Amino acid sequence: MTVLPPTNPFRGGQQYYRPRRRVLPPVTPRINQEQDQEQNQWWLVEEMTAKMNVGDSDKPSQVGDSETIRQQAEAVRRPYLDRLLAAVGERYSSATFDNYEIKHGTDQRLVVDRLLRYADELPARVSAGQSIVLFGSTGAGKDHLLVAMARVSIMRFGRNVVWRNGSSLNREFRVAMRSGGEDSLVAALVAPSVLYLSDPGGLSGERLTEFSAASLFAVIDGRYRAGRSTWVSVNVCTPRDAETKLTPPIADRLRDGSLQLWCDWPSWRQRDETA
Repeated sequence: MTVLPPTNPFRGGQQYYRPRRRVLPPVTPRINQEQDQEQNQWWLVEEMTAKMNVGDSDKPSQVGDSETIRQQAEAVRRPYLDRLLAAVGERYSSATFDNYEIKHGTDQRLVVDRLLRYADELPARVSAGQSIVLFGSTGAGKDHLLVAMARVSIMRFGRNVVWRNGSSLNREFRVAMRSGGEDSLVAALVAPSVLYLSDPGGLSGERLTEFSAASLFAVIDGRYRAGRSTWVSVNVCTPRDAETKLTPPIADRLRDGSLQLWCDWPSWRQRDETA
């Protein structure tokens, strides 16, 4: 039996079709589109890396394919490393584990060895949300080591790293406060799988202001609850000073389950004076 369309009594009983309402997809903010594109790009790199590790390396064609995949992965990852190094500055642009100088005995070697172990297991540790906290006085090479770790994360494993230091983060929050964008800034800093904070407490020995403490807590607490990895260098003379400088709630969240290493040796910048 044929089912006819409904009739319209106001049009003399003529048959008509009711137009279907077109449902448009929700409009996604531009910042989210960019984040999705970046995440998809990193996912593609992970897929290429997985393919590079599969197959019989004795077959020339597969060796060639693996080399092509490696080059493609490096081409995708390199801009992210360049962006990080541009933010960190020229001083640390060549920092690697290989060119980190160990001149202060067993304790310094132990710190480097434990970081190298983290680097080898980086995907699993980052996925588990394990953070890194390096305590120590200025000039101990904490940022050199964390930049080296970031290089491994980006170029070897395809895990992006976002960098901020204490003063730049404080400026960002003050600008965001004037424009009413604090929540968006917090969300942007909570989202990355790895956030690297260089001395978030600001100048050595100075306590956070109430505004800075509240802003930093929002980021650290958000990442802590989301199970995200945060790498931090803190310029303090003793571990207790870190709690005083960063406030107990922030220090407590950073330490929980993290790789905590005490860099207790003289400043590298004073090497000529002590030689």
